[in-house]
Amino acid sequence: LLLPLSSGPSDSGRAALEGFLAAQYVARRRGWPEQQLMIMDSGDFPDVGSAANSAARAGAELIIGPLTPEAVQDWRPNPQPSIPMLTLTWLPSQPPSTTPPVQLALTPEDEARQLARLAFDAGARSALVVRPEGDWGDRVSGALVDAWQQLEGELRALAVYSGQADYSSSLKAALQLAES
Repeated sequence: LLLPLSSGPSDSGRAALEGFLAAQYVARRRGWPEQQLMIMDSGDFPDVGSAANSAARAGAELIIGPLTPEAVQDWRPNPQPSIPMLTLTWLPSQPPSTTPPVQLALTPEDEARQLARLAFDAGARSALVVRPEGDWGDRVSGALVDAWQQLEGELRALAVYSGQADYSSSLKAALQLAES
């Protein structure tokens, strides 16, 4: 695992690490074949190539990480040995390589689309969306609403709040509590 643990998005790196460790413990409890994890702090290396070389020397068979597109953008794997890489981010374009990385990322927009599908599959047909004000709220709620409408779900109301003090009044308005 190649994750930012001491610099950059270290909170995200630690969260990803905790997720992998939790999966490791679940696999062990279920009796699945044990996988050996090597945990590498991407902050300890000048670039991904250096980290990949270090992992290869240590016997790694797969690199999972890094988390940011900037960290992978200039990656050029050494031909000997070439270790497959599963990035935890989307790259705007594949880096030139004979073994390009496989990309996996779950953006907030992806999660919102998944939420719409799960709710619809569970039988929900009407939705109230409550979201924070701002660009992030615009993007995530936009993805959710688009997915919901593609599923032919009905959007009953959209509540936008700017802070904790505004949260209650936004919900009251969206739920039309004054009219009830």
